Amino acid sequence: MISGIILAAGRSVRMGQPKLLLNLQGRSLIRHVVENAVESRLDKVVVVVGNEAAKVRAEIERYDVQIVENPAFAEGQSMSLRAGLRAVDPKTQAVLVLMGDQPFVNSAIIDALVERYKQENCVLVVPDYVGQRGAPVLFDRSLFHELLAVSGDKGGRDIVKEHFHRACVVPIESGLAARDIDTWSDYQDVVATAGDANA
Repeated sequence: MISGIILAAGRSVRMGQPKLLLNLQGRSLIRHVVENAVESRLDKVVVVVGNEAAKVRAEIERYDVQIVENPAFAEGQSMSLRAGLRAVDPKTQAVLVLMGDQPFVNSAIIDALVERYKQENCVLVVPDYVGQRGAPVLFDRSLFHELLAVSGDKGGRDIVKEHFHRACVVPIESGLAARDIDTWSDYQDVVATAGDANA
């Protein structure tokens, strides 16, 4: 079993408003992310909410996902990662950690990472977006104890760095998928780029 954990609890400090609720092509950012995960080959999906939890929950409760609230979201991303890991099914062999602000990581990208893990039983599976490493990252169960020990406002970045020599890297031919949305300028740029992509 491979589970997805969507980190959707952040405070959106640089945005100045709850970014996961921003509209992109008629749907909120978090709905894009959740739909992509649900449509993929992930067996189960956990969504960790925190900041504006009720509003984010209202956006996604229609989907077949497990919603977990992280009351300690202000302490950083590591707390959401722990909450997600503790909520996954005990039979989970690996988790794919997705960011709630990456709406262009579609189901095909998710499936490519999952399939690589199944084929080679990698400890880590990392996407390479036209020469740039990014998220989501798939972690084998053997790394769960290290993920649970992470602290502060970071996810598994240091663990990826430490174990990268054991990682499987999957080339993804999409620079857009690597984009996350932290500021209003990022959002405007992504909206414009998405419009161009659909033209």
